[in-house]
Amino acid sequence: MKRNILLPSAILFGVGLVAPLGAYAQATFSLGPRIGVQRTHQSDVSPAFEIFGELTGDPHRFGAQAGLAGNVQFSHWAIQPAVLYSQKGYTYEQRGMYYYPSGSYHVSAKRELTINYLEVPVNLVVSTGEQDGFQLIAGLYGALALNGRNKERATIDEEPADPFGFGSYAKNYRRDEKLTFGSYTRYDLGLNSGLGYKRNALQLQALYGVGLRRTSNRQQSDGTFNRSIQVAISYFLPLSR
Repeated sequence: MKRNILLPSAILFGVGLVAPLGAYAQATFSLGPRIGVQRTHQSDVSPAFEIFGELTGDPHRFGAQAGLAGNVQFSHWAIQPAVLYSQKGYTYEQRGMYYYPSGSYHVSAKRELTINYLEVPVNLVVSTGEQDGFQLIAGLYGALALNGRNKERATIDEEPADPFGFGSYAKNYRRDEKLTFGSYTRYDLGLNSGLGYKRNALQLQALYGVGLRRTSNRQQSDGTFNRSIQVAISYFLPLSR
């Protein structure tokens, strides 16, 4: 799956950087705000506490993107860098039954992971029109984690009386802490691809982002990478004609 995304993105990005050079003299420049929303998750998320049952749905969360985007236009081709504040992470819930010789108990848990990034994507855009029209997009992004938070809570509906001490934390387990970037990776790098439409100064794009760096340094999270589905609107103000 990763190779299927990586190869066409890399080819399109490389060809697109070379193709516009002959038209550099006709390049136009514009800059403007970009805002968007994204549905994010991390690949291969495992529950923090298997005792609290199965996941009730796909771990994900909705976050915002906001910042500035540039547009360097070479007729049908454009290079679009941006600087964005980007919220990523996931939320999941677990529900199930905890069985013990003295009885069975309803159990539930919820975890919310938030990581806020300063993200810099650089996308290559090919348009059906000379400057406007439908767009094919591929590019790269780099990101620096600014801060983050991990919240966990779990409950059992009745205190188990057992010699192993499960009840001492499970009855009312709560955790709310800032992320430390020894356990979590501060830098991310990835690929973007998607479709868009531009008319005059207004641009709408739908992108899929694939992170290539693990988000956690913890052994039990070795397989987790950022994934995001983004919808963004940009409004470009001309800097040159």
